[in-house]
Amino acid sequence: MRRATFAGVLLLLLLCPVLAHAQRGRRGGTTITAPPLKGVVITFHGALKELSKKTILLQTDDNQLVTLRRTSKTKFLRQDQQLKADDFDLEDKVSVDATEDNDLKLLAMAVHMGPGPPRKEPTLVTR
Repeated sequence: MRRATFAGVLLLLLLCPVLAHAQRGRRGGTTITAPPLKGVVITFHGALKELSKKTILLQTDDNQLVTLRRTSKTKFLRQDQQLKADDFDLEDKVSVDATEDNDLKLLAMAVHMGPGPPRKEPTLVTR
């Protein structure tokens, strides 16, 4: 009787790692992440709130704060003339062209000095 109990316990101990490994394989899975959207450019209009060597903080016309990543390739422009980032002051009205980076964060490509396009008021269509 003792031998049978000992054999049963031994068999159970030998099978536990195999069963645990099989369960882990079923629960686990690969995480699918979407690739960045290549070639899609988004333009944000608003007031410049912060300008550092790595980030640009913009308060949009809708009072939303948008943080954009800045790189050495980010251009600062006024009427297609290239400027330095130091030429921009806080609270300046700017338009920022951005795209999605490899880690799905917004990357500033160009910062244009001056207000964005005029806002169109909704009109009532009558038929």
